[in-house]
Order: sequence, then structure tokens, then C-alpha cells
Amino acid sequence: MATLQDIATRVGVSQPVVSKVLNGGTVVGCNASPATRTRILAAARELGYRRDLAAAATRSRRFGSIALVLSTANAYRSSLPSEMIAAITDALEQAEMHLSLARLSDAALTDERQVPRLLRYLGADGLLVNYNRCVPTGMDALIKDCRIPAIWLNDKRPHDAVYPDDFDAGRWATQMLIERGHRRIVYLSHTLIEQPTHYSETDRLAGYEQAMADVGLASQAITTLTSPQRMAWLMEHLAGGDRPSGFVCYSSKQASEVLHAAAKLGLDCPRDFALITFGGAPMEHVGLHLTGMCVPNEEVGRRGVRMLIQAIEHPGQRLAAQGIAFQADEGRTI
Repeated sequence: MATLQDIATRVGVSQPVVSKVLNGGTVVGCNASPATRTRILAAARELGYRRDLAAAATRSRRFGSIALVLSTANAYRSSLPSEMIAAITDALEQAEMHLSLARLSDAALTDERQVPRLLRYLGADGLLVNYNRCVPTGMDALIKDCRIPAIWLNDKRPHDAVYPDDFDAGRWATQMLIERGHRRIVYLSHTLIEQPTHYSETDRLAGYEQAMADVGLASQAITTLTSPQRMAWLMEHLAGGDRPSGFVCYSSKQASEVLHAAAKLGLDCPRDFALITFGGAPMEHVGLHLTGMCVPNEEVGRRGVRMLIQAIEHPGQRLAAQGIAFQADEGRTI
């Protein structure tokens, strides 16, 4: 392998100058012009120079890497949208860091022997924890006890976390309907049962209820019905003379149920009622572009990397959690 001295000899400069240029530093006190910098980089490529990451890690006690921790239990506990992973990798590339993935079982994440091994085997300076519901008992305490810098993604907690602001999104979505004159607005959720849920399920509903209360409107939330029961409810209430004029739906699944029931009854959206839902990119269902609140997955990924780098640089400092605002996609259903 080519060495720093090989490059210095080729270009005709000192080894410290080569070292600073290749490590991205400024060359203070050295007469290294932009042309010299270009020659150093060209010589490094020609000679096949590769940075000795092991030696760099030994000197700095940093690996230049983070681990993204995922659950093996099911997809919902570690949902990882493609735009989020792209934002994470882009942010790390800008910081000249790289990413390792760790899919672990609940047992591994709560075993005091496993988490330190995780850092040794992956060579990670910190963790992005994308484990956002049904967090195993003891996992938080274990990470803190091991003094591992960690930022939680898509998990609403007071410190060391970055997440979409679903409460604000629920309120904003409802306000959009209210501002257009709607008063009989129904919130439609998937079936909520007695089990740990993701914070978005309660926060979107709470945002809807807050917006309705702010203007003195009665809220009507459908949260405990199964899918067949929701369809029966929709058929009955959309056919009535006092049908809802607007729907706020937790996801596109419930929005599709509303449109399905309406089609059976010969109703048109948005002529006969308005509808808004939550999701990522613009959604197309039954040929209709739904109005939606777009989940800020990219910004959550970028912000998570920035926070983790800050946590790595300032060990032991607790960082205030950051809620990221949604963006509205106007669509054609309001």
C-alpha cells in the first residue's frame, strides 16, 4: 500500500502537508496552494493510497461509524422508509462517517453482555435506535448504563430523540377542514385495542380533538371498530341526511374505506364530503390524489444523524428531543 511519504515524495512536499490535505484539514503555516492540494489528491489516487482506518481509530478513539439498531420482531417496530435511510446515509457521508446495520432480537437488546459487544463488533461510536414501539423492558437503562451515545428515531420521548410531530399534524389537518367550513368532522382510526401503541396513534387523535375543541365543535372519533365494522358504520352514516362533511383518517387504509363506502352510495369526494389522511409521498388511490399530511422521514433521518454526532462529541450531555413538522400535500380530496 502507498504511504503518506510515497505521496509526499511524488509531489515534493512534506509528509505533514500530505496528511493534513488527505484528512480534510487546513494547511496552516505551509505554503500549500490550491494547485498543490490538487496534485496531492491526484497522486493519492494514482498510487492507490487508502487511509488506515484502524490506525486513525486507535489515535482518535473513534471509528467514524454509527450503528442503526433495528428489531427482528416485526416490520412495524422498526419501520424504515427508504427516504429516511437515504437521508441518514447522505448525512453520514457529509460527515465522512459510515453506517452499520444491526438487527437484534429483544433478548439481545436487553442482555448486558450484548450491547457492549455490539459496539466492538460493529466498530460504532454511537447508536441510532429505530425501535419505536413495544420497547423491551430494560433496554433504555442498559444503553444508559453502558454510556453509549444513542438517539431514538420516530419515538416520542423528552430527550435524545427525533420524531414526526403527529400532534401538530393532527391539529393542522383538522384545521384545514374547519377553515373550509366543515363542522361535522369525523376522525377515523384503525382498531385501537388494549396494547402498547405507537405515539402517532394517540397524538394524531389528540391533535384532532384539540382543533375541534378550539372552535367549540363536538369531536367524533371512531377508534375501536374493526375494518368490517367501520365499513358498516360508514355505509349507515354516509347514507343519512346528517352525514359527516369531513374525515380525518389515520392512514390511507381508512381513507380507502371511506372512498369505497362512498362509491357504493354514489357519493363523490370532494363534492359531497372532504377527506384528509397521513402518509409519505403523494398517494394515489382509486384514481384520486388524496390530500395528505406527509411524514417528514427525510428530515427525521438527517436530524437524527446531527444529534448523534453532537452526542458523540459531548458524551453524557442529554439533548432535548426534537419534533419535526409535517408538510401538507393539498391533493384533490378537500
